[in-house]
Amino acid sequence: HLNYWLCTGNLAVLPDTMGSPAFAYLLLSLAFPAGFVTEFNSRHPQREGLVESGTIFDQLSKPVVGGLVRQDSGNVKAFIAQVFPGLQDGAGFKCLASEIGSQADVEEAKSLGYVGMGCGGYLGEKPWSAGTPTHADAPAELTGRVDLVAKVSCVVLRGTEHYPVKLGDYRVHGNWHSEKPGKFALTPRLKGTGSPVEQHVFQRAQRQGEVPGVGDCFNARAAHLVNVGNYTADKVV
Repeated sequence: HLNYWLCTGNLAVLPDTMGSPAFAYLLLSLAFPAGFVTEFNSRHPQREGLVESGTIFDQLSKPVVGGLVRQDSGNVKAFIAQVFPGLQDGAGFKCLASEIGSQADVEEAKSLGYVGMGCGGYLGEKPWSAGTPTHADAPAELTGRVDLVAKVSCVVLRGTEHYPVKLGDYRVHGNWHSEKPGKFALTPRLKGTGSPVEQHVFQRAQRQGEVPGVGDCFNARAAHLVNVGNYTADKVV
């Protein structure tokens, strides 16, 4: 994200890459590095200048600084009410719902306060595989998914393979260790194979996405982000 922000000047956020609660926790806990602030202000003088003090979240919340924060998986209500509360009311760091597939989705996102919507599915973006008819005389519904974006699926560093991952958000806030999120993304070489490598990569990404709410360094401002409520006591570290 820092590289994207620096290169484009667009401070938009896709937080479910590592799980939105964990990403929001980082925004609330970290400040922009001094070198980043200097370079960003030099490259993008037309934008409101960043400062070294305060958290990244606080700076992105300024109306003239923050970009859209995109809900791309999980639950639209939990995202805006439990992960990014308050940002739907005109703050700089605004929420966009990108999983819009029906009129009901549009109305729900609007009622929750989202300021933007990605409605490709609603407009017929995904008609490429025949689904099951809803009744005997009905035509087959067109359902399915195609990814038009070329992603890096494997990076080899010093002879060792590393696999970029999008963790995605869970449908139920706190439903953390019992299943894979619906939008968990991994190279096709591994995803769905059931291999030990696939499971290891998923568990590593899952652990990085935890906000357990314990420890001496826990940020009290982020108490609303704790997402391991369904862990048994022996699971919480």
